[in-house]
Amino acid sequence: MKVSKKQLKKIIREERTRLLRESMTDMTEVQDVIEQASRAVGDIFLRKMIALFDEGLDYPSDVTRDKDLWEDMVNDAVLEVDSGINDAITKVFIDIEGRLINGEY
Repeated sequence: MKVSKKQLKKIIREERTRLLRESMTDMTEVQDVIEQASRAVGDIFLRKMIALFDEGLDYPSDVTRDKDLWEDMVNDAVLEVDSGINDAITKVFIDIEGRLINGEY
């Protein structure tokens, strides 16, 4: 069975989300909201970066002359944006939860 790069990224994202849910089992609702927010930001980032290519901005890189290559790179970047946002927000929640449990507030 062949899996495209896009399908593999989706599988990785879903598996990562599943693993995060397992580590925060009592915070599933919060994790759902975090996932929705990070995807929304990633979608906006994707549209903005594709628009850069369509506007024909002249960057010194050859990458900006090949739309397929540009879109592949943008999709990779979106995955990193999505994961980074998700990780950062989740880390803050885990940190604050730990501090609450320890009576630091």
